[in-house]
Amino acid sequence: MVSSVTGEESRGDIQLVESAHLMRTLAEKLCRGSYLDRDGCSWYHSAWQYLRMLDMVSTPDWHERFYTRAISEAWKYSTHTKAYNVLVCGLADYAMLAHVVRVLRNLDASALITVFDICETPLRICQWWADKHGASICACKGDALALNFRHSVFDLIVTDSFLTRFSPESKNLVTKQWLRVLRSGGMVVTTVRLGTRRIASPSRNDVHDFELRARTLASKSKIPDSVAIDMIARTYASRIVSYPVDEREISDIFAGFKISSERVTTKGEFAPTEYLQIVAKKSPMLSCTCCHSQQRPSSRALTEEIFLGASPTIIER
Repeated sequence: MVSSVTGEESRGDIQLVESAHLMRTLAEKLCRGSYLDRDGCSWYHSAWQYLRMLDMVSTPDWHERFYTRAISEAWKYSTHTKAYNVLVCGLADYAMLAHVVRVLRNLDASALITVFDICETPLRICQWWADKHGASICACKGDALALNFRHSVFDLIVTDSFLTRFSPESKNLVTKQWLRVLRSGGMVVTTVRLGTRRIASPSRNDVHDFELRARTLASKSKIPDSVAIDMIARTYASRIVSYPVDEREISDIFAGFKISSERVTTKGEFAPTEYLQIVAKKSPMLSCTCCHSQQRPSSRALTEEIFLGASPTIIER
């Protein structure tokens, strides 16, 4: 249950430093592969919070006004008669969860929040953050290409630039899953990186500049000298890839949704980058009642209520 107000902490504060050290430890133990790198994602998750402290990676913070407005409007226009079910689908850390909790608390909203990812590391750090901030969540490990939830159980799905991790052939497989698990009139709130290239990866010069920038920023930050920021930045920049979306493809990717969107430019990780901020609403005509009723569960006993068949792995405290 979402309770009293505690906002997202600013970058570089003590808790963010603590979470960076914890994520590095968790990544070494838990990372077994993700959509980004099926062979292993520890290089990604162990680096993420340190680079986030330097504001060098794309996070929901870059779209804070959009998420605040869109999540607020999704809540206000929903028919939440009992519990409001939110799915955070795909995360790098707890940033998206923190935005969701902050917005819903400011609305004095009662919500059931599920965080979902294929890797256990971001789920563990979400649970860590939730415990510190008095938020109750369900952390579930599973594959977004085959969401193991019943039909029509969520009111809102939120995720930041998640579709960028999937090839053009796979993106609509993810959105079809979102369409299936959303209730009639439910919404997806997300961003996608725009571009016409099928795959985007940094050049050799980009990698060099990224490493140099990280070193300069780290010298003025709270990142301790014992953290090898040069190597962290170099490894991240040399291995990161993304799959941008051509804006003309959006209607096909979000088939079955009514879409509203706005194009924005962020500073990007390596260069100014265009994103599309998207609110996609499931058509009321697409409600599915064959596998799950539209009645809302009234408590966090949703571990049995929302899962389809065998439950995904639930990450316990």
